[in-house]
Formats: sequence, structure tokens, C-alpha cells
Amino acid sequence: MNSIGLHLEKWIKQELISFHAIIPNSTGLAAYLADIRKLTNEFQPSVVIIDPITNLRTAGHVDEIQDLITFFKSKQITTMFTSLITGEGVMAPKSDEGIASLMDTWVDLQYIYGEGERNRGISILKSRGMAHSNQLREVIISEKGINLQDVYIGSDKVLAGSARLVQASKLEIENSKRESELQQKERKLEITRKTLEGKIQSLHEMLADAKEEEMYLNRQKEHIYNLVEESRAEISKIRMADIALPKLKEIHNGKSKKASKKEHN
Repeated sequence: MNSIGLHLEKWIKQELISFHAIIPNSTGLAAYLADIRKLTNEFQPSVVIIDPITNLRTAGHVDEIQDLITFFKSKQITTMFTSLITGEGVMAPKSDEGIASLMDTWVDLQYIYGEGERNRGISILKSRGMAHSNQLREVIISEKGINLQDVYIGSDKVLAGSARLVQASKLEIENSKRESELQQKERKLEITRKTLEGKIQSLHEMLADAKEEEMYLNRQKEHIYNLVEESRAEISKIRMADIALPKLKEIHNGKSKKASKKEHN
């Protein structure tokens, strides 16, 4: 475990972890299962890991293993069993059917073959009573521990390992290219926007000048009209035009009346 960054010495010294290694065939399955129950009652763990349960299955009948699983369930102990499955399929062989039905969660660790490599993939086949992902993830075991990576699904295969890295590089280049194209389009749109805003501003200024010119022309027109009216009034006054005629008629009528009286006398 030290090789993958899991240092367990501290927990072993604190008696929080206990290891027990034995070959089932050396004592028989019944005696081996009795030892497991005894160790469980003495250590009283909250989690038990049996690696692998395949050896128990080959050493005895499946009913005995079912009893062991029921024993852990009755004590409400979280238990993880590993099982070695041969073949390319992910479904359990017929001998596992009686055991798989008792498992609440079934995690499948398989090999992904391709591009001259063999890589590990992990997926959840079932998890009773809860929603779970149906995606296949690549498992990478290194000095940094166990990590899960997204796999790339091609047109007809799953890419993992170096093929995944190559595909990731291609996608990164394509994304960078798309981002560059989008930035170029954004710059063009920004230039177009500023150009249109400049034209709109210029049109607003031209409209304001036209309104100001219209107001000036209206004032000039009104001024000229007033001058013409004043000139007409002045000319009429000088010429004693229509505006003076009523007074001239009265004078004329008065003279006519006096002349008539003289003639009468």
C-alpha cells in the first residue's frame, strides 16, 4: 500500500486496522468461516474486506458463503468482497449468481484493450436503492494513489491510457482553435458595433445641425416677414393709402356741405 501512497502503519499501531491472512484450503471452508466470525466478534469492526471471495467459493458450497454474508448484514457491518472473474464479459459466472443477489452494490473492474495497451476501467453495475452513474471510468493506480479519469467514447470503441491522452490533446487543440475563432469573430463584431455606433452618432449630429438650421431659417423668415409688414405700413403712411382715406372723405364731405350752404344762401 505504501507504493500507491496509502500508509497504514499508523492505523495498525492504533489497532484501528487488523489484517488476517490464511489459505482457505488449509483448514477447510467451515473452519475458515468460523475463524472469520471469531475475529469479527473480537475486533468488532465497522468495515470488513474479504479479498477475494472467489477462493471461498471454490473451497465450499455457496450456501456457506451466503450465511457469512448474512452474518455481516445482521451485525450491520459494511462489507466489501472482491471477486476474480475470468473471461471478457462483465456478468458474473453462474456460480456467482447466489452471491451477487445478496450484494447491495456491484462495482465492476475490467480491462480496456486498445492501441496495444491494457488499461483498467471501472463502472457500477448496480447499487440497490440509490441512483448511480452508468459511465465507464478509467482507473489509474500510481504513487499518488487511485484516481479515476474520464474515458473517451469513440465511434466504435472506448479510449483509455495513451489513446485517451492523445484524444484529449486533439480535443484541447480543437477547443483552442474554436476559442481562437470565436475570439476573432467577437473582435469583428466589436469593430462592426463601434463603426455602427459612430455612424449613428454622426447621423444624430447631422440631425441636430439640420434642426438648428431649420430653426435659424424660420427665424430669418419671420424677421423678413416683419420687415415687409413694417415697410408696407410705412409706405402706406407716406402715401396716405387706404388707412388714411376715411379722414380724407370726412374732410371732403365737410367742404361739400359748406359749399352747399353758401350756394343755398
